[in-house]
Amino acid sequence: MADQTKPWLAHYDQGIPKNLTYPNISLVDLFRSQVEARGREPLILWESQQYSYRQVEMLTNKLRDGLLAIGCLPGDRIGLILPNIPAFVISFLAVIKMGGVVVALNPSYQEREFEFHLKDAGITTVIYTDNRYNMIDLWII
Repeated sequence: MADQTKPWLAHYDQGIPKNLTYPNISLVDLFRSQVEARGREPLILWESQQYSYRQVEMLTNKLRDGLLAIGCLPGDRIGLILPNIPAFVISFLAVIKMGGVVVALNPSYQEREFEFHLKDAGITTVIYTDNRYNMIDLWII
C-alpha cells in the first residue's frame, strides 16, 4: 500500500530509495571534505572554463575575506544577482563561509521588483554582474 501522505513515492522507479541519509555537517564542512578528497578534479565546467575543487576553495576564501574586509558580518543578508555562471557558485559558497545569508535574486527582475526584494529581505550587500563590462561587482546598501 502506498504512503498516502507522500503519493509521489508510488511513481518512483524500482530501486530508487524513498529516503536519503545526509551527513550531520554544515554545507561548508561538506564542501571542505570534498576539496580534500577531490582537490584537482573539476568542480565547475562552464563554456571553455574549468575550475577544480581547490581553485573554487581559493576563490571562495578570497571573496569571503573581501566581504569581511568591507564590513559584512555573519548573519548579514547578501544578495546575489547573478545568472547561472561560475560566479554564482563561488559567491554562494563565499557568503555561507563568512556566515552570511544568501538571498538569490532573479537577474531579469525589473527595478521595482529589486527594490521590493532588497528591502523585504533586509539585504545589506549585493554581488552582481554587469553584463556590459563582463565583470562581477559589489553594491553596498
